[in-house]
Amino acid sequence: MLSENGFLYKKATQALTFFASKEKDSSLDKLKALKLIYFADRYHLRKFGRTITNDEYYAMNYGPVASGTKDILEMSDFLDNIENVYASKFLEPQKPSNLIKAINKVDDSELSISEVEALDFVWSKLGLKENFELVELTHKYPEWKRHEEQLNLGLATRIKMDLTDFFDDPSEKLESFYELNSEEKEAKIEFLKELTKLESLWN
Repeated sequence: MLSENGFLYKKATQALTFFASKEKDSSLDKLKALKLIYFADRYHLRKFGRTITNDEYYAMNYGPVASGTKDILEMSDFLDNIENVYASKFLEPQKPSNLIKAINKVDDSELSISEVEALDFVWSKLGLKENFELVELTHKYPEWKRHEEQLNLGLATRIKMDLTDFFDDPSEKLESFYELNSEEKEAKIEFLKELTKLESLWN
C-alpha cells in the first residue's frame, strides 16, 4: 500500500516489526531501527533495483534517515490516519524510553521473498550491534560521507539523499550490502531512474 508520496508504509511497518521481534522482549531501540532499515534498503536496492520502503532518505548527524519510517517509529503527526492505525496494530512506542515494541507478529503477506532476504541478511550481520555502533558504521558509507562536511559545519540539519549514491562502494574493508560489478551497477541505476520516472507520473 502506497502513501501519497509513494512511501510503502505497510512494508516499512513490517520491516520494523521484523527487527523488533528479533530483540529481547520484542523491543528495539528506535535509532538502531533506523540504521537497520537503511542497511536493508541499501541491500535490496543494490541487488533488486528498488528499496523495500520506497522511503525518502535524508543525511543527518546520526547517519541516513528514512523519513516516513522515522514517522512510524515516533507515531508522528505527519502520519495520516490510515498509516497510524495500521502501524499501531504492530508497533507501540515504549515511553519514556527510546524503544519501539512489536505487539503483533510480522504479516508475511506484506513482504516479498527478496525483502525478507534483505532483512535476514542485515540482521545476521548487524543484529547484535548497538545503536551508536551502527551510527558510526553508517558514517563510513559514501552516500552519507558526501554530506558530512555540510552537516559538521552546521550548514544544514538534514540533506536529501540521492538513491543513486547508494550504488557507490564503501572501502574494501566494509560490507557493501551486495556487491556489484560496473555493468550491474550501471544497469541498476538506469532501472532506478526509469522506476522513479514512472512513479512521478502516478503521483
